[in-house]
Amino acid sequence: MTNGAVWKSLKYIAIQAGIPQELVYPHSFRHLFAKEYMRKIGDISELADLLGHTRLETTWIYTKTISEEKRVRLEHLDL
Repeated sequence: MTNGAVWKSLKYIAIQAGIPQELVYPHSFRHLFAKEYMRKIGDISELADLLGHTRLETTWIYTKTISEEKRVRLEHLDL
């Protein structure tokens, strides 16, 4: 699949989902995929392999969370 085909597919999906097309980019989708993968699977080594990264530091950049996400996760600990 070419880069152009991915771009067009994401734009089409955005229209179907009611998301403004100007907010949809293939690279943003990569970040979303990485964050969801870590949330559900949690294996950063495997994620690095899937994304084609040779260094875990690169993958870590894709999975960084914002302060609000950290706060919500910490609340789930019920400490």
